[in-house]
Amino acid sequence: MLTDINGPTEVGPLTRINHVCLSVPANSLDTWVLFLRTALGFQAEPGVLVPDPYGLVRSRALRSGDGSVHIVLNASVDHHTAVAESLHTYHGSGLNHIAFSTADIFSAIPEFVADGLPVLRIPRNYYEDLAARYVLPDATLDARRAHNILYDRDERGGEFFHAYMELLDKRFLMEIVERRGGYDGYGAANVAVQLAA
Repeated sequence: MLTDINGPTEVGPLTRINHVCLSVPANSLDTWVLFLRTALGFQAEPGVLVPDPYGLVRSRALRSGDGSVHIVLNASVDHHTAVAESLHTYHGSGLNHIAFSTADIFSAIPEFVADGLPVLRIPRNYYEDLAARYVLPDATLDARRAHNILYDRDERGGEFFHAYMELLDKRFLMEIVERRGGYDGYGAANVAVQLAA
């Protein structure tokens, strides 16, 4: 169920909005962080640099005090990154990515595909690299590959499974995520793969 202004709404296997991403101009990232911290009481997480095929993107996640709202701000000084292109094309900051949580991504993705929602195809070599980085049973690796599901694991053993839909209107990205074992990140290690795909 997703909660909106009218209360809970059933949306298939989706349970809630997990996080949203906004593209902001490089020179205003710190201003956005300051605004969200002071005006709305959000807590800022350490910033990370995320590779884009055309440069680097500074990414800064923030969350509300109760942890129910997560916002990721992305900015880049490189003129041809996806963030910079979005800002230029649509004349300013804006929401360009929304991630929904599901309790079982391995059943959710086939359901979306059956309904005609196009899942972003992930290159086969990603899964070969994944097998080299982590000790994963062949069956689970095959399931990830079959459904184009990306994977990350944190130092505590928390796991993150996520899949992207193809771009909507050449600019808007929808992501389906499942978190296990207290994983609290956003799969930053897989961003370059998503952008390349």
